Amino acid sequence: MIDLDFSLQQDDFSLEIQFVSDRPVVGFYGPSGSGKTTLLKTLAGLVRPDRGHIRIGDQVLFDAAKQINLEPEKRRIGFAFQENRLFPHLTARQNLLASTHDPEPSALSEVLALLDLDPTLSRYPLTLSGGEAKRVAIGRALLSNPSLLLLDEPMSGLDPARRRRILSYLLRIKATAKVPMMYVSHDYSDFLSLVDTVGILNEGRLEFVGPATTGIQNVYGTETPVITTLLGTKIEAPGAVQVENTRFELESCAGEVGDQVLITIDSEDVILASDPEPMTSARNVLRGTIMKLVTSGNRVLAHIDVGPGLWAQLTPASVSSLNLSEGSQVTCLIKATAIKSTPMGQSGVEPPSNLG
Repeated sequence: MIDLDFSLQQDDFSLEIQFVSDRPVVGFYGPSGSGKTTLLKTLAGLVRPDRGHIRIGDQVLFDAAKQINLEPEKRRIGFAFQENRLFPHLTARQNLLASTHDPEPSALSEVLALLDLDPTLSRYPLTLSGGEAKRVAIGRALLSNPSLLLLDEPMSGLDPARRRRILSYLLRIKATAKVPMMYVSHDYSDFLSLVDTVGILNEGRLEFVGPATTGIQNVYGTETPVITTLLGTKIEAPGAVQVENTRFELESCAGEVGDQVLITIDSEDVILASDPEPMTSARNVLRGTIMKLVTSGNRVLAHIDVGPGLWAQLTPASVSSLNLSEGSQVTCLIKATAIKSTPMGQSGVEPPSNLG
């Protein structure tokens, strides 16, 4: 349980937060200057509120009325900063262990496997790609044995391929590590696949708190792409991927059978039909239920339960002609060539990058 009720003033900027959630991954979205990073620093104990309280689970981190303000090192919070903040004179292994006094923590092998970090251990930060450096920073935060993991813009500065790769590792952490996460970003597309509850910040105030699929109507413009991102398992060559109990057919997919694979599907590439068995050349024909319809300008976004959640984009005219509403049964048609894949692989090796 995350229970936040505090306010603070810094020069001309003020931040007021009232937020309660028991969901495993919460996120805060907002433009630069909205207070996202200040919020994370306040939870970590780097900024002191003027009033209120901060509670994580059974632990009281801050309570102005009771004069409680735990020091940062006593809060059991792992913080992966936007700038990574790796020590340049230490190897990746030494950076990972900088968050613990144990030279061989029991969780080390688990974190190395979780983030595919073995190939980086003897290398120094300047030789790491942007994605590798992010993974080392996240791994260091995990090794602090946190009760909450703070992630400040973890995709910042990465190209699309490395963004997808980092997202796949965060989904893996969510599924296996069981560490609550608080995720901050100015790109709402990240929230649709990772975050359970989102708070939308603007000028230090929360304008919305609720499911990420609902919050989308508060932030999306008509030109913003909406992407479905799913973590699955390659089940056969050349390109069949299983996500939960749903099979997706791809034109091809790198990696071995049994490997984890991240797949992405642009909402523009999903066609909806009312017929349960339409005549089509599309290799993916998935029956599902519309869970939400969101109108954004001259388009309508449909969130459809086909096992995992899937986003489709329509025009208002299409919604009307198909007589669609929330709860309607539809068939989703997706060409195999429209589904992009990023294999997790076994080595975790990335090519050099000039991105950081």
